[in-house]
Order: sequence, then C-alpha cells, then structure tokens
Amino acid sequence: MNAVLSAALVVGTLAPWFEARAWGVPLTFLPLARMARTFVGAGVVTGLSGALAFLLLSQARMDPGATALAAGSVALCFGVLVALASARRDRALRGLQLLVAQLGLPDRRDVAAARLDERLEALAGPDPRQHALLTLLAAGPLTRHSLGARARRHLERIPKAVLAPAEEALRAQQRAMTFLHEGALENATLALDAAPYPTTALVDAWLDLTRALAQVVCGGVSSARTLVAAHAERIPADPALAVQRDTILAHALASEGDEESARALLLALSTRAGVSGLALAMRPVGPATDLARALVATHIGAS
Repeated sequence: MNAVLSAALVVGTLAPWFEARAWGVPLTFLPLARMARTFVGAGVVTGLSGALAFLLLSQARMDPGATALAAGSVALCFGVLVALASARRDRALRGLQLLVAQLGLPDRRDVAAARLDERLEALAGPDPRQHALLTLLAAGPLTRHSLGARARRHLERIPKAVLAPAEEALRAQQRAMTFLHEGALENATLALDAAPYPTTALVDAWLDLTRALAQVVCGGVSSARTLVAAHAERIPADPALAVQRDTILAHALASEGDEESARALLLALSTRAGVSGLALAMRPVGPATDLARALVATHIGAS
C-alpha cells in the first residue's frame, strides 16, 4: 500500500497548485486553510480509490508488489483527474472572488488588480455574458479600493445586448460610484440618469441611494433624505445598503450643523462595518468627511 499512500501525497500536494493555475491566481494568494482543505480532500479521494483498486486487483491473484504498484497507478490517475475537475469547477468565479479579496492588502493590491484585468480580458471574447456578470461583481471592490478608473474601463466594455434592464441599471450605478469616488458629481448624475428605472426593488434602492449620496454632498439634504426614506423597509435587510444609508445620513446631519449626531452615527458605522465602512464618508468629499477622517486617525492611533 506504500504506492497508494505515495500517490495520495503527490495528488494532495499538487491539488492546490492545480487550483491556483485554474483560477488564474498566484499560489501565495490561496489561504492556508483552503490549501490544507484541498490537500486533505484530494489525498483522501486518491487514497480511497487506491484502496478500492488494491482490493479488486488482489482478487486476480497477482504478485503483491505488482498489485500495489497497479493500485498506486490507478489511484494517481484517478486522483489527478478528480483534482483537475474540482479545480476547473466555477473557476472564473472562484478566481475572481479570491483576487477581489486581495485588493484590500496594500502589498498585493497591484498584482491582484493586474490579474483581475487579465481574467476579465480573457473572458470578454468567448463568453460575453459571463464576462458581464463577473465585471459587475468586480467593479464595486475595485472602486472601493481606489481603482475606480480601472473598474469603469471594464464596465464600459460590456455590450448592452448581454445585460437585462436591472443589470444595465446596476452597471450605471457602479459607473456613477466610480465618478463619485473621483469627485466628478456631474458625470455621476449623468450616469444615473441614463439607467433604466424602475427595474427591481433592490437595484432601484441602489440607484436612489447613489443619487442621494451625490445630492447630500452638494447640500441637497432634503431630497437625499426623501430618497433614503423611500427605501426604509428594504435597507435593513442589506448590510451594504445600510452602510450607504448611514453615510448619507451622517453627511445630512453634519450639513445641518449637528456634528455630534453625525459623529455618533459614523462611530456606530465603524464599529459595525470596521474602519473601511467609513470609505464612503471620505470619498466623495462631503460635510461629514472631516469627522470620518478624524475617526480613522483615532483608529490608527489606537492600533
């Protein structure tokens, strides 16, 4: 059975590398927990297949050494095939999710963004629909991590023909967010005005809260509050929408001169969503931006 055990170790060792290659990410981007799980899973599958092959081959009264070697060969071939098939399953989505997760790490951001470009470019031709959906998935994280121009370039490459109305509206909302992060409020408004509306309740909520954000940083407190109130029932069910709502309300309170309430709202937001939850309060620049920067500076000083 030494041949079977050796096959299990070889396949288990190769399996994480198969995943990294299939997903289009550096091996170092794979979390250690994921690598360990892949190693154990591939090793167990290979070992079980080898044990079964050994039992079946031993019925043929072959030489024990030849039986073990044949079982090991069967286990190795079967294990490699299973590991390759597992790595290729949903490889585009899984690779994208892993790359997006690396954008928040300063030492990996540029490499992850370059790999994202490569993955999306590769999908643009053969599968426009998959390319469109993955681009919509990647655009938000790219924008949040100060790569809005890159996100917008990918969004603008999506052919309109492959998007449903709700997806086209979501693309417009994400383009608007890239402009907002750059302070280009007029371009953001134009992008939102071009979006299909209404579509679905969730996408409509995102469009309206993005409009509200663009308005509140320019002093349009009343209209921003009205837009937020229109989706009051839906927002609590979506943590990301709740972050956007609280950011808008903090800007509104600061604009009205109630800095204490605005600071308390931002503090609660940072407690709930982490210091990264204050990103929208700092970009685009608005009435609550200085309060958000002070909270971030306090957090950095405490750590």
